[in-house]
Amino acid sequence: SVSWLNIVINDVFQLMRPVVQKVVTQMVVPKILEKLPEKLRGIEIDPCELGGVPPQLDQITTEVRERLTRRGLSKSLHITTNLDWNSNLDVGIKGAMGLMKLGLKGVKFSARIHVQFMDLLNRPPFFSGVSVYMTNPLEFDIDWTGALDVLELGVIESTIHKEVNKAVSQVLVLPARIGVPIDTSEGAMTLFNFKRPAPVGLLKLKINRVSGLRGDDFAFSTLWTGKRTSDPYVLTELGGQQWQTSTANGAKGDAHWEDEQHFFFVDEPSDQLFRITVFDDDQVSGDDPLAKLKNVDILQLLGLPSGDGHLLENPHVSRQALRMEQAWTYRAAGYHRGFAQEAPEESSSGLISSMKHAVHVAGEKVTQVWNNKTGASKEEIAKLVTEIELEAEWRPFELNTAVARAEGPISEDMPCCVLYVGVYGAVDLPHPSDDPEYDKNTSYWARVTCLPCLGGDGKPVTELTGEDESPARQRTSNMKKPKGKKTASSGAGVVTDIDKKEDLERKIATLVKHNVPFNEIADVLGIKATDVDHFLSQGSAPAVSHVDIPWEMAFLFLMTSPRGAKLTIEVMRNKDETIGTFAFDAQQLLDCPMLTFDKKNLPLVGDHPACGISVRLQLLTCTSGA
Repeated sequence: SVSWLNIVINDVFQLMRPVVQKVVTQMVVPKILEKLPEKLRGIEIDPCELGGVPPQLDQITTEVRERLTRRGLSKSLHITTNLDWNSNLDVGIKGAMGLMKLGLKGVKFSARIHVQFMDLLNRPPFFSGVSVYMTNPLEFDIDWTGALDVLELGVIESTIHKEVNKAVSQVLVLPARIGVPIDTSEGAMTLFNFKRPAPVGLLKLKINRVSGLRGDDFAFSTLWTGKRTSDPYVLTELGGQQWQTSTANGAKGDAHWEDEQHFFFVDEPSDQLFRITVFDDDQVSGDDPLAKLKNVDILQLLGLPSGDGHLLENPHVSRQALRMEQAWTYRAAGYHRGFAQEAPEESSSGLISSMKHAVHVAGEKVTQVWNNKTGASKEEIAKLVTEIELEAEWRPFELNTAVARAEGPISEDMPCCVLYVGVYGAVDLPHPSDDPEYDKNTSYWARVTCLPCLGGDGKPVTELTGEDESPARQRTSNMKKPKGKKTASSGAGVVTDIDKKEDLERKIATLVKHNVPFNEIADVLGIKATDVDHFLSQGSAPAVSHVDIPWEMAFLFLMTSPRGAKLTIEVMRNKDETIGTFAFDAQQLLDCPMLTFDKKNLPLVGDHPACGISVRLQLLTCTSGA
């Protein structure tokens, strides 16, 4: 039974609701408004209340999973549960000058949460760490009330879906996850097994054609043909990964793409699902969805029988056409929940009957506007059959030295291996107090580059231009000095925390500059006069200090071969100051056990030789199928 867990969730939700309310109001809502098309930028959201209904857990299942690691076979306890939230939130949306109004009276969220207690042990703490994640984005429906042009409503709802899932995906949807190491003893499992384990396989997806698309745009040829066109592109999503094709401008029912493909890293092949949506590119009113294919598993993309995950232990190639669902067809047919399409009941009172009749007429008018926009009747739209033709190729990963040593790709357009780069962090980096201009807001980050490599589309990347990120150049997050992590002695035993010590030194220097007697300085600051003497004997220059930065992030690079590929990690301060560089030839991994190199505090080359970096490097080889 999960009833006791739901009681706890209810209590936690009531405590956290004010905090979540503030985050939604100050961060999520502005992001949604920012992404709306220009003509909808005047929209205001007021009120914005979360309501009091808490999320609920349901259908908890458990199983023991096994995975090969450097230390041998590792077992984990895997728990999955459904998290549902039928909220009673209250959100009001007003257009410019209050000319259009609608309400958002409820949102139904659904998510499947995975919790892994990893690397089970026969001693306390009995597992090495915990990992929490979602394999797929949130599923949610929005209950609208009020009256708003259904065309604009579609854009608003689509924007809400994108921005909410984007925010969640960055934290909790694979490949992102929340990982917490528990066992810190010597020889324990590396933290990357919890925070970003290596993916289990690679799926290449190629979009060739979409047929049976409706036309939303009025082209010059429409004057004599009567047929409208569209400017479709295909958006494919797998967890937090996205790929968008180019736009096929002026398509008349069918759209074609040549040599457009993308590689997806797969973490949970039995649970992760693809979402494929065809949009009509529209810079003015926002991109309208034309067709969608939701919750497609890898087996279906490969044309394999569902439910047998063991089939994915071997390579597979497939080419097929899949039927897509017409997006928003129910709205074109006048069935949107936000509008009352039923005729008023005879038994209604005069006032109520008149109000219902007005809403009924308004709903019919919206349907007419929609049909005029699409250039097709609801009967014609219902007859459309939209299909997408695609090719899929699956390769599971292994640690195969023979494959890694092979020259070139294992098949046409298929990489030989993937370089996994885990950056634990850097140590003994110079703190801003070393600089003349003291700046507590100084941030540290690392630029990770691998050349040559392959882009997400499989095309070679041999050189870089500019400073922008690319498949060959990625970066960690910006991090500031962790509070209280580094300490230093003042020499007199007064203060050991660096922040406190430096703050004290600044105060003493200021008072001395204004000729305040030593005994008065000591009284004001609550220290001894001898400590003031000690500070003056050191001089007034800021103390030398250092900081450790724990990025704990991982990066993946596609490669045709590790030979000739060079990895470079530049540790940076602020925008463009290089502290030091670590370089590594990828082919060195061929001589490492399990194709893995895991070292701490490696020296950086630069002006600060005391600085070090800790990394985990690994070659994941694509199964050749030979």
